[in-house]
Amino acid sequence: METASISYPQANEPIQECDDKHRVSTAENNRISRNILKESDQASTTLFATSVWFEAWLAAFGGPKSGIWYPKENPDSVRIPYLINTRHFGPISLQIAVGASNSFTPRFDSYGSGVPTAAHLQRMANELNISALVFPYLASEAKIAQVVVNKENRLFWFRDFCENAPFVNCSGNWGEYLQSRKKSHRDRWLYSERRILKGGGYFEKHESWGNISARFDEVLDVEASGWKGQSGTAIKQSDDTLHFFRSVCRDMAEMNKLRLFLLCRDEKIIAFRLCTLHQGVLSSLKIGYREEFSKEAPGNVLKLWTAKWAFENPEVRIFDTLGPASADKLMWSTGVATLHTLYVMPRNIGGLIVWLRYDLLPKTKMKMHAHLSKLNNIRRTWVSYL
Repeated sequence: METASISYPQANEPIQECDDKHRVSTAENNRISRNILKESDQASTTLFATSVWFEAWLAAFGGPKSGIWYPKENPDSVRIPYLINTRHFGPISLQIAVGASNSFTPRFDSYGSGVPTAAHLQRMANELNISALVFPYLASEAKIAQVVVNKENRLFWFRDFCENAPFVNCSGNWGEYLQSRKKSHRDRWLYSERRILKGGGYFEKHESWGNISARFDEVLDVEASGWKGQSGTAIKQSDDTLHFFRSVCRDMAEMNKLRLFLLCRDEKIIAFRLCTLHQGVLSSLKIGYREEFSKEAPGNVLKLWTAKWAFENPEVRIFDTLGPASADKLMWSTGVATLHTLYVMPRNIGGLIVWLRYDLLPKTKMKMHAHLSKLNNIRRTWVSYL
């Protein structure tokens, strides 16, 4: 089997880039404040911790109890988007500030030209009058994660597992990578590819918002054709979610940060993969395929072609399939990034209750279960001797 000789399908061209056939309006072209990353965003650890991402997120999901905290003496140095909610601990209700995030958030972090300090987080808790700060989806390189690493901080904090995010390191050779995959998986992917090619399938890649917007509604229809549509979680089934993705995709495309990969047949989208590309990381935001073609495994074929494109483009270092980890994602991955949730509490009664509920009690239960399990093993061993 010559895995290194795999090529893109020859439909009309190997990759249909397509010039802008659908010009954006003058009003769209006049949008200047969000066409490029702001200066304060340049130091962000991820594209998902920038003003562009958070402005769209807060507009769609924020509500009256959300905002962006920043030190008033230097607003552009540290900016932390948040959403305040109420959590109940028996008869006690406490206000918690959670980093502005939800299931659509690949990574969370502060943004701005500087790095948050323990004093910043303490001030944020005091000024918002809350009992805890909760920051999910933190990678090890996140700015906020570095605060607790500093041994000089006097924060009351703990860290919990959030999710694993598989990725593919694209710095090597495509053929060698493909050969390194389990043979049964590789054979299945290549069989599906041959089947798709025989049926007239071909690959398209779009970058401009003019081209992407022309296919966006069809992409949404494809996503809703499967289990997400059946469960009511497809993008088009929620006005807030639809507003968010239209806004953030438009802005990312105008910054040349968006890539839409398509598997098509007779100009009809069979599968799609919507990605961002920033600082060498190709992140897979959304995927989907038409349910009626599921037996042909179009999702795997498009992933195969997207991964090959990533390996062949020097601007891509990492193909990040994002979390949570699944058996399918792990088949392709060369590594896994572990994300954590950071809890930061002020030293008061509310902070103590949060620490007891989310840190001390779960750990105590785990230790008790471990001891009971050990005692049960000892009991069974003694019973077997009797």
